[in-house]
Amino acid sequence: MPLSSVSLADLSSRTNPMILDWNEVKRKKIMPQNFTIKNMHKRLSERCGFFKPVLDNKQSLRNAIEEARKLFEKSKAGRGKR
Repeated sequence: MPLSSVSLADLSSRTNPMILDWNEVKRKKIMPQNFTIKNMHKRLSERCGFFKPVLDNKQSLRNAIEEARKLFEKSKAGRGKR
C-alpha cells in the first residue's frame, strides 16, 4: 500500500525556504521557525524588490488551466483513434 507525504497538519506553522539578507546571515540568528507561510508575503514585499512586481501584479491562472484542459482533452481524444 503506497504512503502519502501529504499531511492534514496545520500548514500555517510550517517553515518555508526564504531569501535571506547577508546581514541576517552574518548575525547568525536565523531561526527556521521564523520563516512561515504566515509571514512570507510581508517579508518578501518588504525585503525583496525583485519579487515586488510578482506580488503587486497578481495573475490569474484560469486561462492557462483552461488551455491545459483543452490540450489534455484533445490528446485524450487522439489516443482513442488508434
